[in-house]
Amino acid sequence: MKCALVALLMTFNSIGALAQKNNFFADAGISMARFLPGASFTYNYNPVKVLGIGLGIQGYDFHATMPSFQMIPTIFGELRFNFRPEKDHNFFAFFDYGINLYQRSNDHWNDSNMVYTVKSDNGTYTGVGIAYGWRARRLDKRYFDENDVRFYVSLKMISNSYNADAYDTVSHEKSTTEMGDATFVVSFGVKF
Repeated sequence: MKCALVALLMTFNSIGALAQKNNFFADAGISMARFLPGASFTYNYNPVKVLGIGLGIQGYDFHATMPSFQMIPTIFGELRFNFRPEKDHNFFAFFDYGINLYQRSNDHWNDSNMVYTVKSDNGTYTGVGIAYGWRARRLDKRYFDENDVRFYVSLKMISNSYNADAYDTVSHEKSTTEMGDATFVVSFGVKF
């Protein structure tokens, strides 16, 4: 009985070890906000083959607030769904949520009878995207294994949300409103 229990535990432990992988994703891309380059680095842990959780950093140029464009550094958590992960050609989709790190500009802008001002630093980051990946095959298949490098191209939408103080010049009322902006990013990356 003890031998059967030990054999069963060893079998399930090895199956679990195969599903648990640590991956790093690094990509460079172009933000469609002003067609300037940026980059992203993500650590991803796969508790099962089709699902990964991770942490990442990135920097892309887009709206920090309504009147200002700038390079925005970001720290985020990620949920990644892998489709056909064991195949040479695969897809994945991801959802990111985190914080954009920037300082407010204290600029104000008008929209009809409203005057807006951003009085707080940082914003809430969200990103969602899809990617197509392929395995970098070596010429000699004797050395080919599942740890080889994979390349990928991705399309993602990144956004920033923030609170702005609003002042109505007609009624002289003050309020706070949530605002935001988004842009698309096209990137090329390496998974290792």
